[in-house]
Parts: sequence; structure tokens; C-alpha cells
Amino acid sequence: MPPLRLLTPSHWPTWLGLGLLRMLAPLPLPLLHALGGRLGRVMGLLPIRQVHVARTNIELCFPELSAVQRKQLLKQHFVNIGITMFETALAWWASDARIQRLTDVEGIEHHLNPQTIKQLQKFVSFLKSNPKIMENFQD
Repeated sequence: MPPLRLLTPSHWPTWLGLGLLRMLAPLPLPLLHALGGRLGRVMGLLPIRQVHVARTNIELCFPELSAVQRKQLLKQHFVNIGITMFETALAWWASDARIQRLTDVEGIEHHLNPQTIKQLQKFVSFLKSNPKIMENFQD
């Protein structure tokens, strides 16, 4: 059971948001992305601290961008946050089967060149033939 302080009225908006995310998680992914994008756009327009912080960070980190470009970057930032909220809900509450249908996981061999793979194979063979070395890596 959660600590009782999490049930106080100050936490009700969080619980309401989580409940809403839980209810919407079964929706199709394109619809979740659209809803998340819209939520993010709305969040970016609110007079909340996070908008001010993001705007300030963008101004400090990208002084070479024009005001229009910084505004567009801020907007896209909050769109991505909204989408991420819905994708997080999906990750929390979707079935394993749905997650597997929506994702594509590749092995590391698709990201390494053949020479690197050969070197890794040599290294693994070396470690297997020298078990004393492996003892140093065990608890």
C-alpha cells in the first residue's frame, strides 16, 4: 500500500494523470503519438516553470539560432515530451506481445563492422581459455 501522504489532495492531479494514461494506453500507437503531440503543444503554452527552464536552456545552448528557430525547437521539445509520456504509459501497461509487435530490436552485429566482430570473438576466446582472468570479474 502506498504511503498515506500520496493520497492527499495535492497528489490527486498526478493520480488523475496516471489514470488517464492507463486508460489511453491500449489505443493504437499512431493515435497515442497524436494525442501526446497535442498534449505537449498545450504544455509548451502553459505558464509553468518547465517551459521557462526549457526556453532559457535553449537560449543559452543555442545562441546562434534565430528567435523563430528557438521557438520551433521549444515547441518540438514539448511535443516530444507529450509523446514520451504516452509511450511510457505503453511501456508500463502494454502486454509483452504488444511491445514485441511495436518494437524492432537488432543485435549488436548490425552496428559493428566485421573487423570489430572478429576482434570481439578473439577476445571472448581468450577469456574462455584463461579462466583465471574471468575470476577477477566475478563477485
